Amino acid sequence: MDSEHKSASEGMKASVEALLFAAGRPLSTEEMVKALRSKREIVDACVQNLVDEYAHRKGGVEIVQLGADRYIMQVRPKYFEHAKKVSAGLPISKGASKTLSVIAVEQPIVQSMVVQIRGRHSYKHVKELVKAGYVEAVKVGRTSMLTTTDRFNKLLGCRDTKSVKREMEELLKRREDATSADSAEQGKAGEAHTPTSADLGRQTPTV
Repeated sequence: MDSEHKSASEGMKASVEALLFAAGRPLSTEEMVKALRSKREIVDACVQNLVDEYAHRKGGVEIVQLGADRYIMQVRPKYFEHAKKVSAGLPISKGASKTLSVIAVEQPIVQSMVVQIRGRHSYKHVKELVKAGYVEAVKVGRTSMLTTTDRFNKLLGCRDTKSVKREMEELLKRREDATSADSAEQGKAGEAHTPTSADLGRQTPTV
């Protein structure tokens, strides 16, 4: 009977591991409970066991807890430079990617300002970004203050949000310089233009 119980436990742990691998985004304990039709305490035990196993293994992949009860399987930061060479990019929509760029450059920024820059569809984008674990939204009055998360910062190889802002500003500057050079070569008139918040909605780089 003990061997049967152990086999069932290992099977459940493997199922939790498979969910985290397949999701490609943070999963809450509740989502895993529903997907596996299991009890919360069982899923909790399995995911904690997996977190410890992956930490002890010290391989190229880790399972990280985000907040109170969300978990994600991801490439360990020290190996990201290698992994990104074959990565398909961030698993988010093109619109959400542009909204993420605005947040990364302007952070901390209230959601109402993001809506002014990117339009009302950005409400949907912010939800997508929070769910993906790239943006943190903290309620401030009737709106929310938005910043990039440690997970997103590490994906860019940055230590904190200030480093992310510098990285994104440099990226925008390089893109603007390249655009100006192309225009000059084609004989187009016009001065080089420094990107502002209003411009970001139409020319932010896809991250």
